[in-house]
Order: sequence, then structure tokens, then C-alpha cells
Amino acid sequence: ISRSGCSTTVAQQVFVPSDDSLAVNFGATPLVLCDSGRVTFRDSSLISVPGTPSWKWFFSNNPADTSNIQNPTFNYTSTGFYTVKLVVRTNKNCIDSATFNNYVKVVHTSKPVITLTDSVLCRPANFTFTGSTRNIGGQPDTSQIVQWFWNFGNGATSLDQNPAGQIFTVSGTFPNTLTIVNSSGCVDSVKRNVKVPFDDSLQAFFRADRRIICDSGTINFTDTSI
Repeated sequence: ISRSGCSTTVAQQVFVPSDDSLAVNFGATPLVLCDSGRVTFRDSSLISVPGTPSWKWFFSNNPADTSNIQNPTFNYTSTGFYTVKLVVRTNKNCIDSATFNNYVKVVHTSKPVITLTDSVLCRPANFTFTGSTRNIGGQPDTSQIVQWFWNFGNGATSLDQNPAGQIFTVSGTFPNTLTIVNSSGCVDSVKRNVKVPFDDSLQAFFRADRRIICDSGTINFTDTSI
């Protein structure tokens, strides 16, 4: 109001965001890793506030495992369960966050082992195979083995951990592969060869230092098989 009694009014609109103008959410793939691997995270937040927001990701309990990218990728190198958090701030200073506990699972997997009673037999060769697993460092594999798959190289396969003996009627070297799958979906395999020698790979020979003796005596025999 001026001294002469004149007055004027100035109005300016202000924007006050509603509580539902920012709803943080996200997804990721894959959520289960075997021993180690990379996970890609995807921001799916609903933002109705004008302007470009900022993002802050927390991939584990380690304060250094963070990112400011909207859709980052993070490499997990140790087994365990990881809680992930995303904080979004708008340019109007609205803040919201989402936390998913034990969101990423990194499983330590066991390795398959093939045990053979013999690795070389003459034909018809009957090989006996036994399947097992072994732990290599890290935490024990808490997942159960849900599938055993054998490929014997002779045209036969098996889903048994310890399959029936396998007959090989043809000479040669045959690769035998054991593949295991655990309940977390992790797959690993191992290969071992068995050998069936060719028929002419063994020829029996021997020699004697003499062939005739009178009344009695000693003959020395020497194996010269090849």
C-alpha cells in the first residue's frame, strides 16, 4: 500500500508435490548366480514430478558398492545373500526409496567327480562309473543336486548318480561326461576318457635260454610280449 492509499496484489503459483508423486521400485536379472557374475538392475520407479531425478544404488552392506546410474550393472564376486536398496531424489527434493532384503543370491557350487574302477580294459570292456561332488573353496554348496546326467560315449546315457556298468565292444578312446544341476539352477560338468585297446595292441611272446635239458635242470623264461 502506497502513501496515497493505492494497493496492488502479486500472486505466484508454487508447486507442492503430493505424497504419491514418487514411488520407487526396481527389478534385476539374474537374481541367482553360480559362484560369481554380473547382475543388471532396472529402475521402474513412478515419478510424476517434473525434472530429472538422481539415483543412488546400494548393492550390498559394503558402503563402496554403490552406483549413481539409473540402470547399472554390478559384479558379485563372493557367495552369499545381498540386500539391495535404491534411493531416488527429484529436483524438487522429493525422496523415496525401496529395499529388497536378500534380493541377490550367489551360490557356491560343488564340482562333479567321475570315479572309475579302471580306465583301460580290453574288449568287451565293462567299465564301472561312480558320480560324486567336491567342494572347491568358499562356502559349502547348500543347494541340493537335483539331476545327474551321464553321456558315456558309447551311445548310452543315464540319469543315475551311480549307473550300471557300461559295455564297450569297439576299440578306441571314449569321452565320458557327467553333468550335474543343483536346485539353484547351477550347471557344471566334467569329462574323463576310457580306453579300449585295439586287438593287435597286445601280443604275447616269451623266450627261454634253452629248450632241451638232460634228466633235470633249470630253464629261464623271459616275457617279451608287446
